[in-house]
This record gives sequence, C-alpha cells and structure tokens, in this order.
Amino acid sequence: MPDVAAPDGQDTWGIHAFVLTDIESSTRRWETNTEAMAQDLAHHDRLAEEVMEGAGGSEVKGLGDGFLFEFGDSLSALRGSIELQERLATTDWPNNPLAVRMGVHVGGAQERAGDYFGPTLGRCARVMGAAVGGQILVTREVVADVARDPELAGRLHHHGPCMLRDLGEPVEIWEVLHEHRREPSPPVALGEGLNNLPVGFSSFVGRSEEMHEVAERVRQQPLVTLTGSGGVGKTRLALQVAARMSDEFTHGVWLVALDGVERDDEVAEKVLSNLGLRQVGGVSDLQRLRSAITGRNMMLLMDCCEHVIDGVREVVEAVGGGRMRVLATSRRPVGVPGEVMWRVRSLSADPQPLLRGGTRRSEAVTLLHHRASERDHPLDLDDPRNAEAAERLVRRLDGIPLAIELAAARLAVLDVVGLDEKLADGLPLGDSRTQRPPRHRTIDATIEWSDRLLSEPARLLLRRMSVFAAPPDLESLDEVCGDGLGATVVDMITELVDASLASTVDRGGSRRFVTLDSVDAYADSRWSEDDRRSTLVRYAQWSARLAAAGGPMVLLDAGWLERLQAVDDDMTRAIGWLFENDPGRAVAMAGDLAVYWALSGHAHEGREWLGRALEAPVDVEPIELASLLEGGGMAAALDADYARSTELLTASSEQFRALGRTRRAAYPSFWQARSTIVLAYQGVADADELDLAAEQLASVLADFETHGDLLGHALALPYEGWARMLAGKPDASEPCRRSLEIAEASGVALVAAYARAHLAHVLLVDSDDVAGAAELLGQAMAELRSSGDRQNLLICLLLQAAIELRRGHGPAATTTAGEAASIASRGGGREWEPATLGVGWAVHVNGDRGLASMIEGHLEVKLPSWRTMLANTGLAPMTEELAAAIGTEDELVRRTACASGRRMGADQLLRLVSSA
Repeated sequence: MPDVAAPDGQDTWGIHAFVLTDIESSTRRWETNTEAMAQDLAHHDRLAEEVMEGAGGSEVKGLGDGFLFEFGDSLSALRGSIELQERLATTDWPNNPLAVRMGVHVGGAQERAGDYFGPTLGRCARVMGAAVGGQILVTREVVADVARDPELAGRLHHHGPCMLRDLGEPVEIWEVLHEHRREPSPPVALGEGLNNLPVGFSSFVGRSEEMHEVAERVRQQPLVTLTGSGGVGKTRLALQVAARMSDEFTHGVWLVALDGVERDDEVAEKVLSNLGLRQVGGVSDLQRLRSAITGRNMMLLMDCCEHVIDGVREVVEAVGGGRMRVLATSRRPVGVPGEVMWRVRSLSADPQPLLRGGTRRSEAVTLLHHRASERDHPLDLDDPRNAEAAERLVRRLDGIPLAIELAAARLAVLDVVGLDEKLADGLPLGDSRTQRPPRHRTIDATIEWSDRLLSEPARLLLRRMSVFAAPPDLESLDEVCGDGLGATVVDMITELVDASLASTVDRGGSRRFVTLDSVDAYADSRWSEDDRRSTLVRYAQWSARLAAAGGPMVLLDAGWLERLQAVDDDMTRAIGWLFENDPGRAVAMAGDLAVYWALSGHAHEGREWLGRALEAPVDVEPIELASLLEGGGMAAALDADYARSTELLTASSEQFRALGRTRRAAYPSFWQARSTIVLAYQGVADADELDLAAEQLASVLADFETHGDLLGHALALPYEGWARMLAGKPDASEPCRRSLEIAEASGVALVAAYARAHLAHVLLVDSDDVAGAAELLGQAMAELRSSGDRQNLLICLLLQAAIELRRGHGPAATTTAGEAASIASRGGGREWEPATLGVGWAVHVNGDRGLASMIEGHLEVKLPSWRTMLANTGLAPMTEELAAAIGTEDELVRRTACASGRRMGADQLLRLVSSA
C-alpha cells in the first residue's frame, strides 16, 4: 500500500509487514564462550540479511542479537521467515547452532528517517517474545493475507487467543510450521527475604501442580517430607518450593544439606552452622536451636535426611510447631507425629496434548532438551528420528531427572539416537563433575545409597522382584519370590517400601508393589545367575497358570478379565520368555489369551503373539490350530485388517469342520459376518455386501440353534438386529431382546451387558428412543466398567456421548467422548478409531471448533463416509444442526484447522479429544 505523507513532509504513515527476530539464550552463550558466540552471530547475521533481502525485505535495524525487517506484504514476509528458519537449521555453523525465534505482524506504522514507529512494532515484538527458538508466530492480520495461498495455508496452526505482556487484550496467534518444525508448541508465557538458597540453579521443568500442592501442605503442617527414590528430584522440587515461598517467611528460608553429615548427633550442629548461630558452652546444640528459633516465622529445608533420621527427628521435635515450618527430603519418613508424606514421582514420559493440534513434548523429554541445550549440545527434536529416540530414552530412564541429566552429559559425544542405542546395550550413566555429591554421580550410586541400609533377605527380594513387568500383589510375590527367602515376604516388602525402593498402588482389586526400572536394573545386575534362572522358571509357570485358568473364562467370569488386566505386562513378558525357552507352552498360552486380548483392548498385541504361535516350529494339535486361527482372525478384525481376518477365519472354520466340530465352526463365520456389518455401519460396505453378511449370520444362528449353543446365540443375535437396522428393515430390536433374555437366563453378566448395549444402539438409531437407550446403556456400562472390558466400553461410550448430545448436555458429551478417545489411543482397537473421532467432531462442534475442524479434515481423507457412520451412531436428527454450528466458525480458522487435520494421524487427534 502507498505511504501517506505527514503534513511536515518528513514522516509517512503506511501499512507494512514486519518480521522481528531474536536469538534464544544468547546471553548465556555470550557468557559461556564469547569468541564462539561472536563467530556464530556473524554467520547468523550474514545468512539473515541474505535470505530476507532476497525475499524482498529491507533491514530496518539490528536489535540486540536480532533484526527488524520490513516487507511490502505479508506473503513475502512469511516466505522469507520460513526460508530463513530452514536455512538456519541446515547451515554449517562455525561452532554451535543458534536457535532463532520470529514474530510476524502487519499493520500501520510511521516511517521516520529510515526507522518505523507505532503500535504495530510493539505488537510484533510481543508476538516474537512469545516464540521459542525455531518457531515463527504470526497474527490474524498476517493470516488473513496469506490463508488463500494453498501452500502457506497448509503450514498454519491456530493457537487461539493468547495473553502477551503489556497487551491488555488477548491476541490470536498462529504458528507457521516449516520443514524443521513440523509439530506446533504453545506460545510461552512472558514473565519473572532472607535465605541461603543456591542462586542460578538450572531451569525447572514440569511439576507445576505438584509444587502448588506441596506449598499448600507446608502452609498447613509443621513438617512435610518429600520421599521417593534416589534421583527422582526431591531436592530440586524442595528448592523450587522454598524459593517460591521465600517471601512468606519473615525470618527466612534456610537450606540444611545433610549429605555430608555422618552421625545423628551432628545434625543440630549443622543446622546451627547454616543459620549462622554460634554454639554456646554448656548448652547443647538442640537447646541452642530451641532458644534461638522456636516460634519464628521460618522454614528449614532439611535435605537428604535418610541416613541420619534420628538426628533430624530430634531437631524437628525441638523446634517444630507454631510458625516454624520444616520441609524435608528423605528416602524414609522422619517419623514425627503429624508428619505429612509427599511421594515425589518421576517426570511424565507421556507427550502432553495441546489445546489444538500437535503434541507437546513430555516433561521428561523437555528436561532432556533443556539440559542438553545448557551444555551447548542442543537437540533437534523436529527431526522425527531424534524425537522418537528421545522418547524411548526417557522411558528407559523411568523419567528420573537425575538419570536424564546424566544422559544429557553424554550428548557431548553421542547424538540422541546413538545414546538411546548405547543405553539399550548397557552403557552406564555417570558424571564425574566434582560439584555433584558422590551418591549422585551415577544412577547405581544413588540406588546403592538406599540398598546398603537393607537386610540381606530384603536385598534378595528386591533382586527377585525385578522379574515382574507389572506391579505384583502379595500372593504373586510369595509364589514367585518367596522360595528360600529366609524371612516373610510381608516383612521384607515393608522394609523396601520404608527405604523408598518400592511403593504401593491399588490395582486390579488388590494392593500391588511398584519398583522403578532403574531400581530393577540395579537389582538385576547384582543377582546371581542360578537364582535368576530358578525365579524366571517360577515366574513363567505362574503366568502360564493364570492364562490357562482365566483366559478361557473372561467372557463368563468378569473377575478374571480384571485380574488378567492387572498383570497384562507380565503376560507379555512371560509369553516372550516362553517362546524362547518353552515354545510349546508359549503356543498354548497364546491360545488361552486370545479372547482376553480381544476384550481388553489389546487386539494389536494379541495379533502379533497369535501370529507367532501360528508360525512356531512345534507340533500343534489340529483342534488347537483351529483355535489359534480363530483368535488371529478376531484380532485382525479389531485391528481393522479385514482381508487378513477373512483369510484366518475361513481357515479356522474349515479346520473345525474337518474335525467334525460344526458348532465351533460357526464362531469364525460369525466373526466374518460381524466385520461386514461393522463396515456397513461405517458406510463402507454396500447393500449387497450387507445382505450377504445377513445370510451368513442366519446360517450361523441356525448352527447355534441346532447345537443348543446359548452363548453363541446370545453373542450373534444382536448383529442380526444391526443388519436389520442398517438395511432399514422392521423389528430390528427383536433379536437384541432375545439375546438379552438368553444371557440373563444363563447368568452370563458380560454377555447380558453386550445385549443391553446392542439393544440401546438399535433403539436410539431405529426407534429414536433416547430415554430407553440411555437406561439400557447405563446398565451395560456399569457392568463393563466393573469387569474391565475396555473394548466394549469404548463402543458404549460413543453411544453415551451421542445420547448426551441429543439431550443437549454438551459438557457431559465432551467428557464421555474424551474417555472413549483415551481408551482408543491406548490400543482400544483400530476398528473403532473412525467412530471415536466422528463422535469427537460432534461433541466439539459447539465448543472447540478448531479441534472439530481438524477432525473433519482428517476424516474427509481417511473415511469419506464418516457422516453416514455418525447417523448410524444415533446422531441423524442432529446432522443439520451440527453442520450449521460448524459453519459459523471463522472461515479462516476452520480452513487452516482442516488443513492441519489432514496432516495429522488418528493417534494425535485421539490424544487431543481425550484431553479436551
């Protein structure tokens, strides 16, 4: 646009596009190595000027270590910014890469003597300040100019309104993705007594809610003890809480580090020394403390108490109470009445979902990234290989902050992919820097600090416990680990819990005992081979017995489904060991678990084990082979591989018939018909295919009738109702009612729950009976929840969300759809991913329309018939209403969100729906 001359002819006012850049962490880089930073900055300057001028921009001025560039239009400004970020990511740096953040804004500005002034520049600066290194953030004004360009529109990710410093109103922010930043991350928030706390300690990652909760407890209770395994971050969390609360204590916050104290009677002396108090002749240190600080508004942070716990207890009893607060870190409780225990857990290794689009790094990966950058070994996590390796690495390290920091030190000589591979091969982690206490220079050292306080039977139990993949209950511990222990398992596990080497969790209806992988690795490395082998044999036998006893019973006894789910990881570990050491028993175990894998939402895993069983070089009885083929076909169907499912199920049916087992042959045929009916529900199978499936199902029901198979009848009848419903035929509910009558008469609670859910579905879609469907569905879901049947609970949740939408209960529908997405994202069956996303779209149409638009873009590509599927989920009466609501979304936001959704995988979108 043309500039407008001001009255004095010296200043002009016009519309300009501005790009503002800055180098992340430049001050630290200057202070660390001035010469290297000067060389890297000169390289950066040459590159920035070359690229931006080549894109049509003009350098206005340098600002610190960054630049202000002016462009005639937003398209040129954005293209130049993208090219510069991609060049910065691929150029050969003299020393170390520099991470540049960018803000782009367009608006009116006054030009004066080659410079620009006005609020547009201030807003551009605030937008840039909200970016992180490698990120480009832009405003609505910029997006309005560029969204019609297909190539650029596909790069835009909407973050929504964001509060920026010094701007009273929220600003809508979009992120521009590029080749080296393919996943968005949210704009960052901008912002900033007496004590002896250390200054300048490294950045603190995660634990914001935990920090708040601990601070609240400190305000309320005289003693709060942070417990947890070595290296989990007790000290770091305590320091952060103390720093945040320092203004609340008029007499100061004082750190007392006890790791160098060897005897209990030295603790009080250490406290006096840290407070700057002199010892007084004839007066004990405890008396001196009591007279000097009792009643003061003060916090003592007593760190590393476990080895002098009696001395700490004496100090707390001497000075505690009133306005005095003690925050302690210890691997064991202090043991003072009124003590509040707070167990510090590892950092989460699960990527945290954003409000819209993409996946934020997990807390653990973020810490790895920070510590690597602080050591001048920045991680390029925009590279998918690096990002995946970092996720594997932090999981391998249990999310333990100390382990992650030690790993970051290794990045001086290894890239993250190589480091992950080396750790898998047993590379030890250590840091010889003298400022670390000896117990924190290796992971083994920090665990050994606790291990050396144990009795010999407790050490042996700790080593044997490393055989378990999932937390064992007391009965399992006794069966697998109790042989020749020389003491009761109850006493020894209590000792391990008190030493913070184990913790408790209630799962699967019983109390279970948890140890970290790093503790397991330490224990395993100190375990004799003979004892290891005998324990593994007992462990495999225990697992196979559970599978044989419970696997075939999961449909008939819901308690077995819940029990097997609690030890699912052990079933996986044991069957893997058996395939290597006793393949015959492994094949039998796979057959035993086939139905369990289908119901528990582990179809993909079950499919892999059943496939391995079918290929195992062992003699398998014909009847066992037929069952394995059937299980593999069921798992393939739930995994949405219908071609493979048909192949396996056909072979299974033929095998059963060849053995004269015509009743059993009907079950694989039932699964084939069921798969086609589900595809018809999705709008994929046509009317002719649906008719063929109905005919096949009629034949199956006739076989069940002939053989008096009530269970088969109850399972298959509801799909006759589905077929009638989808074909528009009358009496669709009648087969479902018959199924319910049979299941209730037989006393099979799970199958009765399935029948109620199917009947609710048919009533909702075929009869528009919302109230009747809701009542039946509530009964079904109560049974499925108590049994742990995740696969069928997922389907019920989708229907429940549809009912809540029909009733106008939007927030409840959002919560329900989120639970369904959570199950699906954890492996609840790929077959039901489209339906889960479709319902997710529906519940977010009147809420988070950006997310709804992303889902719409994804489904239009992956399942064009998805609107038919929604109608078949009971939402047909709302179709026009939902379409009208999504149509009111800002067209610019909707278009960019749809483009983002087309790039995203189902797993990413499921995580977003589950967290909304």
